[in-house]
Amino acid sequence: MRFGNFQILAAHGELDALKRLADYVIGSISRNLARPRARPYARWFEAICRRTATLITGWMRVGFVHGVMNTDNMSILGLTIDYGPYGWLEGYDPQWTPNTTDAQGRRYCYGNQPQIAHWNLVQLANALYPLIEDKAALEHGLTVFAETFERAWRRALAQKLGIIALDQPGDDELTAELFDLLREVETDFTLFFRRLAAVPVDAAADTADDGTLVEPLRRAFYTGEAFEPAQRSRLAGWLRRYIARLRHDAVPRPDAASA
Repeated sequence: MRFGNFQILAAHGELDALKRLADYVIGSISRNLARPRARPYARWFEAICRRTATLITGWMRVGFVHGVMNTDNMSILGLTIDYGPYGWLEGYDPQWTPNTTDAQGRRYCYGNQPQIAHWNLVQLANALYPLIEDKAALEHGLTVFAETFERAWRRALAQKLGIIALDQPGDDELTAELFDLLREVETDFTLFFRRLAAVPVDAAADTADDGTLVEPLRRAFYTGEAFEPAQRSRLAGWLRRYIARLRHDAVPRPDAASA
């Protein structure tokens, strides 16, 4: 079932049909919401927002780009459907799109997917408003989307980096600089994170020069530009901060001993 089905009914004033469709979906797919409980439509919209956030996180984690994220290509179930000119990031570029018809505006590029999903949910909220008639409840669902995506994306990124959780001072700066580095030179999105596992984090890292420290990442770069002195120095500096962050997780915390 697509967002667009509900938009069409709402746009034509088919409120009875809109209610029947919503009741059918809730009864068939979200049976727990169909029980005699308050505000089933609002809670259903919140569930859709949560599922959609989880879906978009999965896309972003592996570098998947849907390509045509209009409302008719978004599923109530939080599934990937109608991925026409889809693709996966090779070199990291948040502006990349596999859709040649979107090449100028890049509305549906990799980096825009969370914002487009939110926009699509707003359109669904407008379509469902006649059933809910509670603006605050719909806004709450949209907030749930944003909060769920933020938590899930931070968790996904922490896992990609081998960090327990991005919850320490300096973590936001560490990840922001990482993505700046990935943008500056052509860097394979998948290979970079895989090759991080080959970077030494033991005592050998403390005495390694910049060239030795970054060498395990060589396969992740498409050109030798990453190994030019200035870029190599910056990458090595980031790696040293990253290694220190990994070691922080390895140090037993006071509360861990009593757990």
